[in-house]
Amino acid sequence: MSENTISERLREFSQSEGLNNRQFEIRCGLYNGYVKDVGKGSRVGIDNLASIVEQFPHLSLNWLLLGQGPMHLVDERGDQNSEKKLLALCQSLICLKDKKESVMGELAETIRELSQKTK
Repeated sequence: MSENTISERLREFSQSEGLNNRQFEIRCGLYNGYVKDVGKGSRVGIDNLASIVEQFPHLSLNWLLLGQGPMHLVDERGDQNSEKKLLALCQSLICLKDKKESVMGELAETIRELSQKTK
């Protein structure tokens, strides 16, 4: 396992994409200072991870989260099995995030309607 942190790996990946931390955060829809905060012990967050994977589907989650294997999904041997499983999981997480947002919108509308009826 790599000795560096998730924050350090995020910075390394950003640089490999030609982005500074802030550009990376903007592209992923993350708040200003997210990469530094992760380095200070803040949680990565599943929604944030889903946003990162959505923007950079070639980023290896094994590498990002565990410091194992290559930075990108396909290594020089073309071994993708565990990466495909992780990618499928992340795609599921993205779908769940989208569904959550949809359900939250529906709940907000229902609350508004109920609030109007009780006035």
